[in-house]
Amino acid sequence: QGNEVAVFQDGFNLQGGKQVFTVEEEDGEESELVIEEIPGKARVANGTYKIMRTKPRAWTAGFYIKVSSNRITKVYNRFYKAIKGNISNVKLSKESDSEGRLAFQYDYSGSKKMYGVKVKILNKKLISSTF
Repeated sequence: QGNEVAVFQDGFNLQGGKQVFTVEEEDGEESELVIEEIPGKARVANGTYKIMRTKPRAWTAGFYIKVSSNRITKVYNRFYKAIKGNISNVKLSKESDSEGRLAFQYDYSGSKKMYGVKVKILNKKLISSTF
């Protein structure tokens, strides 16, 4: 049910190595999905990337991945911050050599909802989506 929105292509050198996309949530509000290349190699085949999702005035969460030979070798350093409310049940996982994901529960005003962000490598492209 996620939106596949952020695509970082092999050899596609973005200024600053960062892409920001706006995602419309089920509740009609927007969140931001960011893929940022950490300085180093310019190609997706090898490198370190920061994957982040932000819901303005509510929360920010994300993680880092290491990519080698078009495979995710490490999913690490999860981070999250609730601006209001609480984040709990945070789970960072490497699903396969081509997918990593972060899932968490956000509690605010008695309402609890699961959110997540994932990244996968498909056809030498880094694709991030929400769930």
